[in-house]
Amino acid sequence: MTIQNDWALSPQAYQLLDHLWGPHHIDLFASPTNAKIPHNFVSWNYHPTAAWINAFSRDWTTIPGRHTDHTELALSTVVANPPANDPLSPSSPTTISTIDTTSRRRRRSPSPEVEFDRMEHLNKRFRAAQLSHSAINTIQATQHSRTRNYQTYQRLFVAWCRQRTIDPNIPHAPTIISFLADTREAKNWAVSTTLNAKSAILDLYSIIEQQNIRSDSTYVIYIKALKDSKIPTRRTFDYDLTPVFDHIRSLGSNDTMSRLSLSRKTAWLLAMCGFLRPSDLHRMDLDLSEVNRSGHLVLHIVAPKDKRKGSRRIKSVTIHPHRDPVFCPVQAFISYRQRLAVDPLRAPHPIAPATTINYFFRNTHQLGSQVTSTTISRYMSDIMQHIGRAPDAPIPDPRHLGSTLAATAGLSVDDIVAHGGWASQDTFLLFYRQSSETHTDFTNSTLDQQPRSQSGLCNVM
Repeated sequence: MTIQNDWALSPQAYQLLDHLWGPHHIDLFASPTNAKIPHNFVSWNYHPTAAWINAFSRDWTTIPGRHTDHTELALSTVVANPPANDPLSPSSPTTISTIDTTSRRRRRSPSPEVEFDRMEHLNKRFRAAQLSHSAINTIQATQHSRTRNYQTYQRLFVAWCRQRTIDPNIPHAPTIISFLADTREAKNWAVSTTLNAKSAILDLYSIIEQQNIRSDSTYVIYIKALKDSKIPTRRTFDYDLTPVFDHIRSLGSNDTMSRLSLSRKTAWLLAMCGFLRPSDLHRMDLDLSEVNRSGHLVLHIVAPKDKRKGSRRIKSVTIHPHRDPVFCPVQAFISYRQRLAVDPLRAPHPIAPATTINYFFRNTHQLGSQVTSTTISRYMSDIMQHIGRAPDAPIPDPRHLGSTLAATAGLSVDDIVAHGGWASQDTFLLFYRQSSETHTDFTNSTLDQQPRSQSGLCNVM
């Protein structure tokens, strides 16, 4: 089953399995949209109605009414009754295997990494601090996204420590440095990946412990040396959008192209013209977004990635129509809404579950389910891969490329920063603008003999 599409058993298939091996009392691998036992299910990400997060984070022997043959467990991934030595049995080692019915995904090899769970680690820390259940739940509601990003690095760190009989719970700067150096060499990590791993490991400790690690002289020297070792790659590449435009035109009318093609086209146009991330499009609230009387598309993104003074916000983006309907993001939005998003799809926000939004982008096979930001990113890449570029040039990100094209066209940097929602001009110029090319001829303006203004610093006659 693919998590991105949130596939589910059909009701008829579940009823048959429940008749053969039921009754089932809990759905261990589910989400709010596909749970076959809605009042008692376990999800991968936090949800207020879920029994708990991550089915493998607890001992199944503690589940009420459990029998040794597991027949009461409704598994959304359609696994058969496990034999006595099945790796999913709680009495077996913690190595997790899955049944691959499509032969497209390799089974992971046994690893001690799976024993570590970030959320459980945080819960132990919070309980030790004597936080109330309400306080812990409030914190948990905002942690699932970071857990998804950090847990891989944290599992590697815990496994590395155990192999060396080191207690990973003790904050020790030399231990962290050695892990980063060893793993970077073994896995050929880029500097940015190593720094991400560093942030994930620091997350294991309290704020005071993190401050002590960051102030350690050896840690400071290593991190500085690591950053100094990074040589920036060439940021300026030549791109030709003509093949992209030809591809979009070949798709035909918005009314006749496939749902998947319309999804790709709409995501790409909105990202290019609105300077939007995949996560922005995922968090767009259809109830708040509309085409106004002027024909402009006004999108409202609830709790985007970027914050203002540390607080979440609702970002508004206005997108103008294009004179060619084939490349008009407003027309693409209208067509997509009429064909795929005509029915409401209100569900908890991906990082703020207490807030409900009406999701815009839908699963093309199951319109009652939303897609993830990863799927939306893939939509964009499927269009952008047609761009003309040199063999060594990376496929550009629509947010980067769109804003860069606007800058090279002479648009005000202030307007670009406001449209893209960047905190400052420096953020845009340092991290997003991919070309410093301008339309000003500085060579002739500098060298030609012409009247000069008198300056107190340098007088050129």
